[in-house]
Amino acid sequence: MARKSGEVLKNRYAYPSKITMMAKLREVRGLRDSVAAKVAPRLGVSMATFKADVLPYLLIMFRQGDVERAARMVVSYDLTEDEVQYLAGARAREIMRAAEKVRQELRRGARAEATVKKKAEQPQERPAEKKGQLTLDLFGVPSQGASEAKKEGRRRSSRSSR
Repeated sequence: MARKSGEVLKNRYAYPSKITMMAKLREVRGLRDSVAAKVAPRLGVSMATFKADVLPYLLIMFRQGDVERAARMVVSYDLTEDEVQYLAGARAREIMRAAEKVRQELRRGARAEATVKKKAEQPQERPAEKKGQLTLDLFGVPSQGASEAKKEGRRRSSRSSR
């Protein structure tokens, strides 16, 4: 009837737009939550605090900051390519390449450390040592004979008893 009279319906029924928007952004929320789950415990903050206070700075660091620093963060926090894409946007490829270089450097460093540890663990040959008691003769001081030392000891003990 309303259409016949030329009136426009003001109450249109549609699926709630908020639910539609939330469904579209589910993947983005999942990436944000996975980044928060990896980084927040290392920073000692809750996930809610991370999302509210730290994440905006992290986004700026990845999108406008130094690529090397971002790459070291990727390696340190063990972020996936999708998470880096979320954080870095258009710079994700560049940061992932730099992260791979950082990983290679770490592997080289780990190999070098392992080599140094192996060398340190191997027993080193020591020169043969003379066995026996060291005396003052080695330093140019003549040692007292055994009988002189006994007499000296008797004299001291007799003096202390007086």
